[in-house]
Amino acid sequence: MQYTEIVEPITIRNIAICFFGEFRVGGICYNQLKKFFSIEGINVDFFASTKDYISRDHGAYQKADLENLNLTDFKKIKYTESNDWGRPKKMFQSMIDSVMLKQQYEAETDIVYDMTVLHRFDVVNYHTDYFRNLVDRLQNKNINDFNSLNKNILFSQSIHGFEMGRGRISGLSTHKDLMLIGLGTALDLFVLSLMTEVVEKDPGLFSYKMPEYGTICPHHAVPLHYNRINLNVVEMPRVSSSGDIAFMGEGDYDSFKDLKSIIIRDDELIHGLIELFPGQDIFDIIFSTVDKSS
Repeated sequence: MQYTEIVEPITIRNIAICFFGEFRVGGICYNQLKKFFSIEGINVDFFASTKDYISRDHGAYQKADLENLNLTDFKKIKYTESNDWGRPKKMFQSMIDSVMLKQQYEAETDIVYDMTVLHRFDVVNYHTDYFRNLVDRLQNKNINDFNSLNKNILFSQSIHGFEMGRGRISGLSTHKDLMLIGLGTALDLFVLSLMTEVVEKDPGLFSYKMPEYGTICPHHAVPLHYNRINLNVVEMPRVSSSGDIAFMGEGDYDSFKDLKSIIIRDDELIHGLIELFPGQDIFDIIFSTVDKSS
């Protein structure tokens, strides 16, 4: 039998950034995230599902500081006031809702998003040129380059990222939900799996049980749902110190570094514990610290 190669180039014109989860330090991170996802010549739209308040250390609650963002940047936002869901249900429901906002907007406007990103409000990424260079490298690549039969390709981080709070790096984070990048309808299929396998089954307060894996924290469980749906999951490409991208299998892949996704834990990091010189950017310090730690 003769093998027929499927030739289907990847073209990215429209990108949906779907923020999810608690807002937390979103007011601090948002401008950096907006810059990170901005690409000249590409339409990038923002969506968000979040609570209308901030909870810190599972203690005091305060209204989310969303008014200080440019809300016209967001095509759709969904707020929830409920705090009586268990953590898994709350987190996964927010993922689902954010991607569904994107789907609603597609239906209303006839736009089709070629790429969808799920991203937390309290995470920033280094290298800062990573995303735009990734999209540029993907343009006109063939789905065969990723051993895929269709464009529904999901890029997942192989490392855990960093946590940064109280003015220092506090070590590797074990969270797996920092950023997911999907081509085609990859993330639409992913949240459908979450909807049918998790949310409708009403998991417990802080963890839930998956028959194959036992009891597990929801932050760690995200990749386990890839196995339940027909998705081609690819390691997130690596990046050089200058921002160049290398996909797994390329000649320079081993000499490049994993993307650093950094959880910004608390606003003390910005308000008092790190002294800034005039004109100095807090994220310059954060990225420099993370780079030296790797």
